[in-house]
Amino acid sequence: MARKAAKKITKKNTAPKAAKKATRKPGRPAKTPSSQLTTAMAHVKISLVEVLDIYKRKQEARISAIEDMIAGPKKGPGRKAKQIPQSCGEKLAKKLASLKVKPKKGRGKDLVKIEKLLEGLMEHIPKDS
Repeated sequence: MARKAAKKITKKNTAPKAAKKATRKPGRPAKTPSSQLTTAMAHVKISLVEVLDIYKRKQEARISAIEDMIAGPKKGPGRKAKQIPQSCGEKLAKKLASLKVKPKKGRGKDLVKIEKLLEGLMEHIPKDS
């Protein structure tokens, strides 16, 4: 009986070569799921910062254009003066006064409100011909 058990163990331990798992190259650490997740989150964070930076610059440019119109025409060689018509002035002032946001909360819906307000104000900017 001891011989039969020894034969069974020997047979179980030998596996065909095709069934062996491929091993990774030595000297190169394996990427664990947590390190892949960390890398992916770092990429998301960098992307978020870039998107927010570009978004901020676009909205600041819109605000600057509107401020320039409110301030009145600027003197400059070969430049047409952009100015808001007086009839629209009161409407724009009411729109600006109606903005209610809570910037300390950092809410996305406040950004949407500001963006819609700026889009509405940009409609009143005279187009260059």
